[in-house]
Amino acid sequence: MEVGSLVKEHLFTNKKGEMIERYGVVIRDSKQFDGYVEVVWQPRPEHPVSAEAQINLALIEKLEVVVPATKGNATR
Repeated sequence: MEVGSLVKEHLFTNKKGEMIERYGVVIRDSKQFDGYVEVVWQPRPEHPVSAEAQINLALIEKLEVVVPATKGNATR
């Protein structure tokens, strides 16, 4: 999984059958723990960018890539 990828993780399905998921961006490959990446998670769906964002390790097999990391330089 590449640094910069937008990922989502299924957390649970509530009693109404709605899937509860969280979204984040991969910021680092874990060197200490094979099969994990470091992800910065959005604090709330309605406010995805905040100083309250959480950073933690996530198991790669539980993540789904929503938008892959962009390759190359951006044009100016």
